[in-house]
Amino acid sequence: MTAARFYEERDRRTVEYLIGNSSPLMLPVSVHAGDDACLTKAGQMVLVTLANQMARVHRNLHFALRSPEARLLTNPLCRGRTLGEEIEQLCGRIDPFGSFTVGGPSLQSRSSVAVGVGLDVSANLNWYLGNERFIARLQRSRCPVGEDSTGDLFGAGLAAVLGASAAFKNGMGVETVPTVLSAWNLNTGDDAAPGPSNVPILNVGRGLMVGAGAVGSAVMYWLAHLGDVSDWTVVDADVVKLHNTNRCLLFFPDDAGWPDRIPRSKVSCIGTVRDDVTPVRQWYHEADACADIFDVNLILANDHHVRTLVSSRNDPIQLQGTTGQSWLSQLHRHIVGRDDCVRCRMDDIKDPALICGEVPLDVSDGPSETDAALPFLTAAAGLMVVSALLRLHVGEFGRRRVNTWRWDFRTTQAMTSFGTHRCHDGCSTKLPSSVRREIAQNTRWVGSRWLNSLGSAKPG
Repeated sequence: MTAARFYEERDRRTVEYLIGNSSPLMLPVSVHAGDDACLTKAGQMVLVTLANQMARVHRNLHFALRSPEARLLTNPLCRGRTLGEEIEQLCGRIDPFGSFTVGGPSLQSRSSVAVGVGLDVSANLNWYLGNERFIARLQRSRCPVGEDSTGDLFGAGLAAVLGASAAFKNGMGVETVPTVLSAWNLNTGDDAAPGPSNVPILNVGRGLMVGAGAVGSAVMYWLAHLGDVSDWTVVDADVVKLHNTNRCLLFFPDDAGWPDRIPRSKVSCIGTVRDDVTPVRQWYHEADACADIFDVNLILANDHHVRTLVSSRNDPIQLQGTTGQSWLSQLHRHIVGRDDCVRCRMDDIKDPALICGEVPLDVSDGPSETDAALPFLTAAAGLMVVSALLRLHVGEFGRRRVNTWRWDFRTTQAMTSFGTHRCHDGCSTKLPSSVRREIAQNTRWVGSRWLNSLGSAKPG
């Protein structure tokens, strides 16, 4: 397959998002980092996750690193021993035809946008990334990166998401503003909470993940990098396609069978970063494994009436991560007997329309019927889900009535918004409360105040 055919297939949704103009994807982008980023786990988290997102849309990408030979501190996707090796191999595996350079601080490049990570970089770049525990920063001036705590890694991952979105928008000519955003309370500006300095390794017991596509792969990417010992069963019958690789953090062209091999299943790709996951290569309605009771259900698919089917389960906790119109990433909480069900939520929300890992086009020339996708939107949705899982683990989950969180990556105002939704009148998926309690008795959440005291939620 030639480069032209490769990009035509892989980037068809991204290019449609750009109204058929692929030139912004070819503009050179550079990332700069000093030792404060290269030698810390949080700094490497920013750099590697930037590379993972940027190489899926930008074809001309350069990393100017003070210490590219630094020992890799994050979990590798490409078996790199050093930071520079991992970034170079990762970019090359994502896009075998792109121009990717990894070198020292003297690396010269003429970039359409230059992004700096940490304090130890030039003062003449377009954007700077940093973090403080769970808080991520996108600024016009240099800002520090965190170190090695779990909170620092959450903030670093979110900083990479903000950086990838800024670089993409810059190429499109879309206005971008400095942003402070929290991966703990999902709020922005002065309301962004830094979260605790130390949190335990995530463990939410037995988890069922329905759908291993864009948001599902993002969830597993974050869990592999942030630490998790939960017992996951992942259900999806689909195989990887080349166009999936423009937005899925764990999928590569070779997984899609490019150029002339058999494509891999999506659940087997997830197994490359989590060998303790139980993969089920079936659709949800076909899978006997789904009949079990799980502590947490992640609903990250929408085919074969899965939303109606999972709503009828009446599990104590279900979560969704979705993307929607106008550059939105969203988290949805469903506590049985308190929040609405998945089916009512998806039927209720008409604007924004919600789909897993794809973005209906929103362009100034008028509406389009074509779906597009961006890697930082699915990465953000996956991180929101993992943040909810962590707060669930530490007992900070379900205290408020709010059950929908949205991040708007296009706005120049506050990018966070919240909502509270309830089931339609006459919803047919609800089982009697006595049956719901019986189901909850078989999970680790039995006796939890936020689950049983349904009238004690704080407003807002």
